[in-house]
Amino acid sequence: MLREELFNILEKGIVKLIDVFLAKPFTFYTESDLHCQLYHILWDLGLNEGCRVEVDKGSAESVLMHKEYPTKGRYRRRRDRKSEVTKGVKRGHFDLCIWDPVLTEQRAFRAPAGRGEQRTLAAVELSLNEHHKGFDWHVYWDLLKLTDCRNEVERGYILFFLRDYPYEKTCFPRNGFIEKLHEKFGEEKRIPVIYVERLGLEERKGLISRASFQDYPRLDDALGE
Repeated sequence: MLREELFNILEKGIVKLIDVFLAKPFTFYTESDLHCQLYHILWDLGLNEGCRVEVDKGSAESVLMHKEYPTKGRYRRRRDRKSEVTKGVKRGHFDLCIWDPVLTEQRAFRAPAGRGEQRTLAAVELSLNEHHKGFDWHVYWDLLKLTDCRNEVERGYILFFLRDYPYEKTCFPRNGFIEKLHEKFGEEKRIPVIYVERLGLEERKGLISRASFQDYPRLDDALGE
């Protein structure tokens, strides 16, 4: 499968996930539910493409799409609020990624310290946010993983889902949360940061960052940018 075919299917799946969320936002109890739904959608759309990878000086069958695939880069975690101790350096993980089909046979299924592992051609980071706490750190972290040149990501996406949180007052005014995201990340030019908001019967979706949609035609059509 060619790169452009992979990107086309991936964006088609993202649009379908957005539609599912807006129709039934409480289908998703946790962020992990979003990951699984997108994986299922993309699998049915054809991203179950097989590939061969290097394993123990031979080769074995695998697939191009994976969840929680590790980054090549290692990062220091944020400060522990209780102990005020900074955590050690560790590899991150992508919520969902697609390997480069051209390179799979040349690279290992697993490799020491990340050297020689598969190239992450495309990656998606998702966030499900109800009460608006920690959203800025989450987006900063996702941007870091997707833009770090060590991770080799050619096409990255951040999907930010927001819905009602019925158990306490929100930290921002009802219509102020997306504006806050624009304020903090509106100048981002490399990665499309997409928001999808369902509050009561009201829904909004669009682009937060200034990333060009020239390379994302399906998202451009779906979000009306």
